[in-house]
Amino acid sequence: MFVNYTNTQSEAKYFDREPTTLPGQAEHVMNFALSYENYGFAGQISVNYHGELIDEVGSDADDDRIYDARAQVDFSATYSISPTFTLFCDAVNLTNARERYYQGDPDLPVQRELYGFGVNVGLKVNL
Repeated sequence: MFVNYTNTQSEAKYFDREPTTLPGQAEHVMNFALSYENYGFAGQISVNYHGELIDEVGSDADDDRIYDARAQVDFSATYSISPTFTLFCDAVNLTNARERYYQGDPDLPVQRELYGFGVNVGLKVNL
């Protein structure tokens, strides 16, 4: 098991406006992973989270473009059939986490991006 949490405090001053946090810096960032390995099998599920952050600085706080908080769940697994052949599966964004930007009011997004989830399955051959 792996857990990582970071709390960052930052301050940036821009011209005549009130101080704000550094652009691109979320106050809260967290990663969690649970893994298992046994008899040729290895699997991991992970959660990655970041709090909201300023994406673009505006003339005041209401004009800042905010990248909303986001959590994503991923899964990966491998199974070694032999020293030559390994099956693998990688699945990303299992919860269909969306990316969302807003300006001023969090209830009025200016951009939403929906990617769904992706799965990659295959056989790896070691020559």
